[in-house]
Amino acid sequence: WDMVLLALSALLLWAQLLQVLTVSSQLGTLSFAIGRLLKQVVRNLVIVLILIIAFACALNALGDPGNLDVEVAVVNVVRVTLGLDSDRLVLMHNSALAFMVVFVMLVHLGMFSILIAQLVKGYDELFADQEGNSRMNRAFQCVEMESFLSVGRRKRYYDECAFDKSVEFDNGDEGPTGAIQCFELANIRAGSHYVADRIMRCTGTASALDPWPATQLEDEDAKN
Repeated sequence: WDMVLLALSALLLWAQLLQVLTVSSQLGTLSFAIGRLLKQVVRNLVIVLILIIAFACALNALGDPGNLDVEVAVVNVVRVTLGLDSDRLVLMHNSALAFMVVFVMLVHLGMFSILIAQLVKGYDELFADQEGNSRMNRAFQCVEMESFLSVGRRKRYYDECAFDKSVEFDNGDEGPTGAIQCFELANIRAGSHYVADRIMRCTGTASALDPWPATQLEDEDAKN
C-alpha cells in the first residue's frame, strides 16, 4: 500500500500543474470544462461501483465456483465488464451467467449511455459561455493565491491599484471608484461588431446651475 499511496501522491502532484493553464484563455477554458465534466463522471462511477458490489454479492450467494469470495467476485465482475476476462463467462452456471448478462447490459446500455448524454449536454452548456467560465475560474484561482499572502503585502497591492480613486470616462466625466481603468483601441469603434454605448453621458461639472444639454429633437423643434 505504500507504493500505491506514493503513486497517487505523484499523480495528484503533477495534476496540480493544471492550475497553471488558467493563465491562458483557451487552455484555461479547456481545463475548466474537463474539471466540470469529471464531476459528472465521478457521480456515475459511484453508482456503477454500487452495482458492481451488488452483483458480486449476488454471484457469491449463488455459490458460483469462481466467485466463492466477495472480493474475488468484485474483481471478476470488473474484469468481465471491461472485457479483460470474457472467457470466464463460459465457466459460469446458467443462473450466474444470467446475472452477468443483466449487469453488463445495465452498465453498458444504461449507465454509460446516460453518462455520454450528460457529458455532451454539459459540454454544450460550458461551450456556450466558455470565456465567462474561464474568467470566473481565473478569478477563483487568484483569490485562492491571495489567501497565502500576508496582510501587509495585500495592503501594498491594494494601494498600488488605487481603488479609492475614480476612473475617468472622459475629460470632466468621472466614473465610479473601485475599478482599474483600461484604454481600448481607437479602431474598435470602426469594427463591424462594435455596439455603441446606450448610456448618453454628458461631460462637465454636475452643477445644478448648468443648463440641461439639448437633444437633437429639441434642436430641430427650435429651428422649426
